[in-house]
Amino acid sequence: MKENLDYTKNYGMYLRKSRKDLSCYTIEEVLKRHKEQLLALATNYHIEISPENIFEEIVSGETLEERPMIKKLLNEVENGKYAGIFVMEIERLARGDTIDQGIVARAFRYSNTKIITLLKVYDPKDEYDEEYFEFGLFMSRREYKTINRRLQLGRRKSVEEGKWVNSTPPFGWKRKKLDKEKGYILVREKQEAAIVRLIYDLYLGNIESKTPYGIGKIAQYLNKIGLSPREKNEWSYSSVRVILTNPVHYGKIVWGRRPSVKQFEKGEVKKTHKLAEKFLLADGRHQKYAIVSEEEFMKVQQKLKENRPKKLSEKVKLQNPLAGLIYCSECGSKLLRKKADGKKRKEDTLFCPQSNCTNKESILSLVENRILQSLTQLLKEYQILNVFFDEAKEKKKNLLPYLENEIIKKKKQLDKSCQFLEEGIYSKDLFQERKKKLIIEIEKLQQEKQNFEQANTNFSTPYQEKIPRLNNLSNFYQENISVEQKNLLLHSLIDKVIYQKIKGGKNDKDNFHLTIYLKI
Repeated sequence: MKENLDYTKNYGMYLRKSRKDLSCYTIEEVLKRHKEQLLALATNYHIEISPENIFEEIVSGETLEERPMIKKLLNEVENGKYAGIFVMEIERLARGDTIDQGIVARAFRYSNTKIITLLKVYDPKDEYDEEYFEFGLFMSRREYKTINRRLQLGRRKSVEEGKWVNSTPPFGWKRKKLDKEKGYILVREKQEAAIVRLIYDLYLGNIESKTPYGIGKIAQYLNKIGLSPREKNEWSYSSVRVILTNPVHYGKIVWGRRPSVKQFEKGEVKKTHKLAEKFLLADGRHQKYAIVSEEEFMKVQQKLKENRPKKLSEKVKLQNPLAGLIYCSECGSKLLRKKADGKKRKEDTLFCPQSNCTNKESILSLVENRILQSLTQLLKEYQILNVFFDEAKEKKKNLLPYLENEIIKKKKQLDKSCQFLEEGIYSKDLFQERKKKLIIEIEKLQQEKQNFEQANTNFSTPYQEKIPRLNNLSNFYQENISVEQKNLLLHSLIDKVIYQKIKGGKNDKDNFHLTIYLKI
């Protein structure tokens, strides 16, 4: 028997491709088919779903944090925007951990939002439906883990067979579908492979001059002769180093070298990729297409090991108070300190290490002073805002009781109107007119009260937290403290600073722009 749904209310729809959907269809094709089925179901209930209430999850993610559309949907569900959500199966809503499943279940339960699938309508107010819904989320998580385990075992098996299992091939290679069996192998991409060969020759000195190039010099050379990487406009130190350390170029396939590791930071689960001690290094079927020999590759690794940058001695003191804070607006690199030479450069400067970057350098002390001036100005603004919010809070203390008393008065007047009707003092028409007027006044007062109550959380701003921390900087950031202490103070307040300077020269010493992102 079909359950009745109130077609006069607002409904939404959530679409997401599952692993069990046929892989021969693209995400867009799957979502289109599901949308048509759910719209037909909604029409059967005489419900019309507007396009802005349809949420299509294009990205694939295990957790809610990785799926922006479900986060947006749950926010609107919690605010009571929908009477129900149409979805292919309840399992589409959450396959994350227990916390994610609890967030989804709680959002639908407390907002009394129904879940409408092709087979059943789940009512969160119904005890049995609620249990079935939570059980369905739990089973979907187990199913996800089972499927993922099988998938990873299958991918590892393919690597052991010398196949390429990732979607994007490394620079210098392209994928080729295997004949009469599943999977892909790597084959040379002619132009890119020539660049990879050139990088190895330059680093090993296998060129006419016989003079080996360093990694930074190789990047400069490639940019100078107009050869670019696949996705960016220019080569950098790191992009050249990736080429030199990838075993794929001598016929190997790596699996599990940088596995995804989950870490709990500041109340959130974050994924990082760390170099594993043990990983699979298999012979690839592309060995016959190898760009470099194993001997050459090993020579490069030995040279990289010998030329590894040495760590600073504990005796070496930090010289740059802005170390790790300033980023180039043009290429995103961290700005470095250039030591004064006592001749042309009489003061330490900050510069972008990328050779082709157009950002000009500036005197370090000028940048430091500009940051301090900005933070001092910010402190004054916060102090003014804090006074304003304190005054607003004081006014609210008097205003809220007034609104509450007015609501009580209007409700008493409405009760009295009902009494006058019963006693014959009011006619029916006069009562209806009086009732309508009082209800409008009560609703208006209740809305004002609600607005002030919601604004109360906004008044409890973090400005009070920021003021002492900024005061701490102004009180302790003096010339007599060490550079390390200055750097620690700045890092406690600032997340990063974006630096931009288009013009250089004596007349443009302080002609730079800073965008400061605070941690607080």
